[in-house]
Amino acid sequence: MGAGTPATVTNNAGDNANVGVQAGTVHEINFYGGEDSASPEDKFSHGMKYLAAGMPGRARELIDAAIVAGHENSKVWFYWLLALLSDRTMRQIDEQDLARLRAVHHRLPTHGNAWAEALRTVLHLFDAVRAPAAEARVVLKELDDLGDLQRDLILRHLNLMLDGQLDNEVWDRTMERVDAGRMANRRTERVWMFFEPRPATPRIRVVEPVRTTFAQRLGAAALTTVMAFAVFTLTWLVSSGDPTALPVYVCSVAGAVAFACYGWRWRSQEPNPLGGVQEQPVPRQRESSPPAGGFAHQVDRSFQHYFAKYAPDGADRATWLIDTANVRRRLRDEVVEIYRERRTSADQLGWLIRFMVGDVKRRWMNGVHLSGFARPVVTVATKLQAAAGFAVMALGFVWSVGATVRQSPLAGLATAALVVVSAVASGKAWLRILLERQRHAVESVEAQRRLAERSAAWKRWEQKIAAKPSDAEMGRWLDFDRKKLMQWVMRHYRLKPSDVIAHAFLEAPASGYTKRARVRNGPWRYSRYRMLVFLLTVEGVRQATADVDFETGVFEDWRRTNYRFDAVASVRVTESRGFPRTFAMALVSGDQIDVKVSESGAERPVDGEDSTMLAEVALDASGLTGTLHVLEGIAAEGKEWVKHEVLAEKTRIQAVSSVLHEV
Repeated sequence: MGAGTPATVTNNAGDNANVGVQAGTVHEINFYGGEDSASPEDKFSHGMKYLAAGMPGRARELIDAAIVAGHENSKVWFYWLLALLSDRTMRQIDEQDLARLRAVHHRLPTHGNAWAEALRTVLHLFDAVRAPAAEARVVLKELDDLGDLQRDLILRHLNLMLDGQLDNEVWDRTMERVDAGRMANRRTERVWMFFEPRPATPRIRVVEPVRTTFAQRLGAAALTTVMAFAVFTLTWLVSSGDPTALPVYVCSVAGAVAFACYGWRWRSQEPNPLGGVQEQPVPRQRESSPPAGGFAHQVDRSFQHYFAKYAPDGADRATWLIDTANVRRRLRDEVVEIYRERRTSADQLGWLIRFMVGDVKRRWMNGVHLSGFARPVVTVATKLQAAAGFAVMALGFVWSVGATVRQSPLAGLATAALVVVSAVASGKAWLRILLERQRHAVESVEAQRRLAERSAAWKRWEQKIAAKPSDAEMGRWLDFDRKKLMQWVMRHYRLKPSDVIAHAFLEAPASGYTKRARVRNGPWRYSRYRMLVFLLTVEGVRQATADVDFETGVFEDWRRTNYRFDAVASVRVTESRGFPRTFAMALVSGDQIDVKVSESGAERPVDGEDSTMLAEVALDASGLTGTLHVLEGIAAEGKEWVKHEVLAEKTRIQAVSSVLHEV
């Protein structure tokens, strides 16, 4: 059973299951459906899914509705009969169920295809319950000859109905199926995927458009015009004055061009030319924390969790967290900004946050700047070329202006001043415009790069969880675990199935579970379960409790206890908003068995769900209905209830067999 045989035995009846849920997901896929507007075929299909997931009550409703609407064939009737009898003992077949069987028995097809053959086998199984061993073996051979699907369905859903030697034989076949299927289909590799929400699609922050205005561009053009006029005037003054100054003036103009080109390259490659946030060694504290429980708070906690979890190997954790504090805050703010909407949860962004943390970790380990932008290096040659251009420009300009002033003092000084002022002003204006355009171009390229990287990460995550099990598979594995627990209890007490007068199961979230999820219209599935099994024998009640790690299938924390029928003092279930909350059974010794059947939040339907139907599904999946039927009867009548039930079972078997024999 994965955990081995328990080493100790205890008679402690306390079964409290206090759960601190850390994650809860409602998958948007409507796996079950079953809406009133659905076609009869769809209702039947949804009914099959509910039956496969271990919720026969809801399955009966939908398959009944499909038949009433005119959808019937051998397959439909086979599933209808399974849903009627699934997880029920003969004593739970009431007069209303018998009346339904009488009303439709003549419509049950027993020849023609594999489903009809399986339906006939079900009928023969009931005939063989009280038949001699030779006849029972014939029916078992008939069961073995069915197709794998039909045989598995019968073994799963009808094991409570059978009795005597036939019960023992069917149980052996059932356990062969359990041993083969409990860890099948890569359970340990796939269960965790069920609890993963559908990942939110990749997004990036919208790049802010170019912020320069038409007035700024017009002003820069006007300043450039003034500068051009001043330069032309100064050129005329120089050329008409001292002829030796003209070559020097030409050199100064060439130096100005070189300074403009290399100076722009230098300025545009500065560490922070775009006005972005640079990482600081010491983080700034936020003025206020986001509201607890809100989207921003959950995203914040996810970033803190993953930055702590994925700290580089061998690095000092405190240094890592300090170095990345600002980039962590910047990334957190980006995620909150681009995904803050009602339909996106923080859990859906786990893939993105992990990718972001991994990217920062890689850059941190490689010594790359944490901002994520490409950081071009300003070479020494560029700086020298810009400095040389400026020197040639300045020296040539001063020499030329000096020669001009000697010829025309007033005009030379005024023109030179106008050249300097207009050149500085227009240079600043155009630098602002060009840097803004460069910012937009760089951020646009960077945004596309990040979107491509995030899209690739999203696709990798989608592919990784593509093998997510369906809710029906989860229910099937849960049913296997339940039967495996019952097998261990019977082996411990050396019981055969025919020795068990009645049995009941109860499943609840175990203490310490960390994940839960469900599909729309489906029950919650948990990463850890607490399972209780009650076996009623002639000597009293045998009860066992165990926790199961559903992702690994390992049973832990085994406990068992025994008590007489008259030791059960009371059984009750507390409810909230129609949902069962706690199952409690008190023994006359004063011990009490308390199990939290469902968690707070189970009653909160998402769009399109009905809370009443969710309550019924939760009851169906937990096994609480059948457990109450058994234990409430014991609490009320003690051992007399068992005698009455045995007598009622014989009567009911004869009644059911009589009805089905008319087919």
